[in-house]
Amino acid sequence: MIIGLLVYDNYSKNLYSKLYKAEGIYTVGEIKEIKSYGRGTGYNFVYEFSINHNEYEARTNIEKLSINEAQTYKNKTFLVIYLKNNIHINRIYVSIPVSKSMTEIQLKQLIESNIEFKNKIDQVPSSSWFWENYL
Repeated sequence: MIIGLLVYDNYSKNLYSKLYKAEGIYTVGEIKEIKSYGRGTGYNFVYEFSINHNEYEARTNIEKLSINEAQTYKNKTFLVIYLKNNIHINRIYVSIPVSKSMTEIQLKQLIESNIEFKNKIDQVPSSSWFWENYL
């Protein structure tokens, strides 16, 4: 069962990587808190981003960071990619810090001009809901 869950998680990351490249829209998100789930089995970044003056809140797994490292990301801004046909399918890339005032065009230019950032886009962060529901 665990192997199946890991395979599914990897499959969904690859699927979203393709979708984000084809349909992704860039914006800026700010990490608001670090929240645990399960019985202390993991932690999520809870972040907010704004689209057309509407605020959205989302979560993503902190991956390999310790809780102490993750705390240093609070109140900082990073790249968020969401699907144009579903804002609720999004990820924050904490490995790509950006300025809060950057526009979508500026974010695209930043990614296109930086090969390291382009490579990081391919590494879609784990979704929080997946591990929250299965651990």
